[in-house]
Amino acid sequence: MQDSKRGIFGFIAVTVAIAVIAIIVLTQLDREEPETRVPVDERSPAHELAIFSAGNYVSEQDARVKKFAEILDEISTNTSSTKSEVANLATDSVIELRNEKDVEITLEEFLEKASELSAETSSKTKFEEIASKVTIIFSEEGTEA
Repeated sequence: MQDSKRGIFGFIAVTVAIAVIAIIVLTQLDREEPETRVPVDERSPAHELAIFSAGNYVSEQDARVKKFAEILDEISTNTSSTKSEVANLATDSVIELRNEKDVEITLEEFLEKASELSAETSSKTKFEEIASKVTIIFSEEGTEA
């Protein structure tokens, strides 16, 4: 009788030990390194746009950051405005379209249209002029819908 009790206790002890080890191993595997956030004053304009677009923090390696960087490069090359100026004005314009004009538009849609228009203008043109045109275009499309 005692041998069977020892056998049961031994079996239970081994089972519990295996379960504890499995839990420890699984929790260690599930742990990811905490994401290191880039401080606000060190973020690129493209990174800021990607965060705005996503609605929450995204990594610098996120595909949206690369996409916004390409668009900002195109626009800043085609205008007299800096990437920061373009990013700030585009964000403000999208917020205005959404809140004041009730137009559903993404930041990427706005910047892609702005990029198209900037390619057709003089490099002396300020992005403010292009943003105004894009805002009017999307406002008119919004009222037609």
